Amino acid sequence: MPRFQKANMPKRTLRLIHLIKRAQPNLAYAGMVFALLGGVVNFAGIKAGLMGFEATSLTHPLTLVCLLAIGFNLVFVQRPRHAPAWLRLYTLVAITICVVVIVVHLSGAASRELGATRVWIDRDFGMMGLDTAIIALLLLVSLLLRVHHLRLMFVASAMSIELLALTTFAKLYDLPMFGQDMSLFTFLSLVAFQLSVVATVSHKQPFAVILLPSTTGQTTRRILAGLLVISTVCGVSVVFFMRSFREEFNQLTGVAIVIALTTTIVLSAIQVILLAQTTHTEAVQRRIAKRRLERMAKTDMLTGVLNRHAGWDALSAYFDDFRTDDTPTSIAMIDIDHFKTVNDTHGHDIGDMVLKSFAATLHDHVGDNGIVCRWGGDEFIVILPDRLEDHAKDAIKEIRQILSETTNIQVDDRSILNVTASIGASEFFADDSDPDAALRRADNALYEAKDAGRNALCWTDSFGVTVLQQNTA
Repeated sequence: MPRFQKANMPKRTLRLIHLIKRAQPNLAYAGMVFALLGGVVNFAGIKAGLMGFEATSLTHPLTLVCLLAIGFNLVFVQRPRHAPAWLRLYTLVAITICVVVIVVHLSGAASRELGATRVWIDRDFGMMGLDTAIIALLLLVSLLLRVHHLRLMFVASAMSIELLALTTFAKLYDLPMFGQDMSLFTFLSLVAFQLSVVATVSHKQPFAVILLPSTTGQTTRRILAGLLVISTVCGVSVVFFMRSFREEFNQLTGVAIVIALTTTIVLSAIQVILLAQTTHTEAVQRRIAKRRLERMAKTDMLTGVLNRHAGWDALSAYFDDFRTDDTPTSIAMIDIDHFKTVNDTHGHDIGDMVLKSFAATLHDHVGDNGIVCRWGGDEFIVILPDRLEDHAKDAIKEIRQILSETTNIQVDDRSILNVTASIGASEFFADDSDPDAALRRADNALYEAKDAGRNALCWTDSFGVTVLQQNTA
């Protein structure tokens, strides 16, 4: 099952998922420790009534076998896709045990005799109850099929959580719904395993939507909380109803009622999660489409740099910063030399190649230290914020040098077109009323650079236009 794309998940949610994923094997180990502790306590013959459970209801050896099978599966669940052969065989044995116990319980044959079994060490073991067998069977089957049916694992886990909760009510109120033989250690072990299963699928679609901080995630959590409240109320109602009429209801009826209630609640929860996942996916797609449209509206389709509209917005924003914080900003207007001749001589395809190569060279050199914009035709502007005049002059000199040395276009097998550029530059002045004033100065400097023989750089300051760099070839 595919995971959520990381780009579509908030960082806070990704961190939470990472923490949950790291806790998953630890929860599996904790469940195995509780199971082993229950087995050891039972083996030692210690009897104690805990949390309303029967005094003889400590972890049965068959229960221990099934619980350890669940634990081993959860330990291996994040490892390579194919579990070890011994684990698959062990899981099948545990599933068989659960099926046999369920059949024996529901058939009514020797259900109580199981609790009085004596083994070679002459110790009285607890009984593997119907509730434990059903929950273990659900988890074992889902874990065995986890490679191709991760949603089944979640469904089975959700159903077993509901059964575990209702079993707790049954134990506390002495109801004839299940076998009434789940020990505290088995209970704690199953709780740890349930949390481990939830951690296993927390980063999978569609379940990760529950962890989203967005409106979709919040709504999903509220609905699931409401379903939990409803299921709790229904469970308590069933408990008291069966307690009042226990003589008229047998154990099989109780099992049927609980399973029907559990299935209804779980399917409702799954439907809510799937709907939330669909809503989240659609919202992400709308957001991606919006960003794509915004990017297209700001980007020159041929060269991939900003278009004139986006360049003007950026220039206006930097001018506002200059007026507010006196942040120095320089503007270079760059024109490809003899570009019309390139089009007329070699064709527009070569001209387009020149523009794309020229823009790519500019963008690679300027990087994150400035803004590159195609102003129109073969004309580009570069905005260099936070640069003092001397630093800006050095940067623009380097830009002209790199453009004249690296922008070479393969025209055919015999000739290579070397592309140069003329540059006019200036900066914001304190008495400028708008960014267009700096653009006009840069444009005047560009004309001076062309008059100086092209492949030159001219700078306009308060004293006028100065030729800073000129082709010496």
